[in-house]
Amino acid sequence: MSCPAYTLPKVTNPKNPGSSVSVGPLRGETALQLRLTEAENYLKTVLEDYESTTDVLRSTQSELAAANEELQTLNEELTSANEELQRLKRELHFKTRELDHARDELVSVLQSARVAIVVLDADLRISSFTPAAGVLFHLHDTDTGKPVREILQGPEAADLENACLRVLQDLHPQERVIAHAAQHWTLSIRPYRTAEHRLEGIVILIIER
Repeated sequence: MSCPAYTLPKVTNPKNPGSSVSVGPLRGETALQLRLTEAENYLKTVLEDYESTTDVLRSTQSELAAANEELQTLNEELTSANEELQRLKRELHFKTRELDHARDELVSVLQSARVAIVVLDADLRISSFTPAAGVLFHLHDTDTGKPVREILQGPEAADLENACLRVLQDLHPQERVIAHAAQHWTLSIRPYRTAEHRLEGIVILIIER
């Protein structure tokens, strides 16, 4: 069986532009060769695109693997941070209970003590006082938060405040002698520190002379 002939279009004659020359039919083998060449070129292009796409996929896969490792590392860090947070919460809860217990004990001691004691905060305001101090200076619960100078009257009030300021500054105890309620009293003024040795205010111990 013979292959069909492939006819090329007419070509212009360079010697006579107005005329054209017919090339004539190509043999079937030549046409088949052209088609094979076109198919080969197309297949080569497809293979190049495939290889390019494969490279992109491999690069994307590597990036995804790296991102997955980072996520796993981040998850481990978050888990560790959460465990540390839970530990700190338990420790804070325990410390809070200890602080509440110590505060209750301090209140109990202050309420039951027969010694006159006045505790001031860092701003020299009345923080707490024992019943004996309340009776001596006519202090009530509503006086909590008032400045220390309101404990006494006249020049002694200013002198007491200045002495408390000096104790806060240099942490050296001060003593003052006052006349109050027809008696003389010694005021022992000392810095008030917490269990962590943090300065929180002033403690005034009132002793009858």
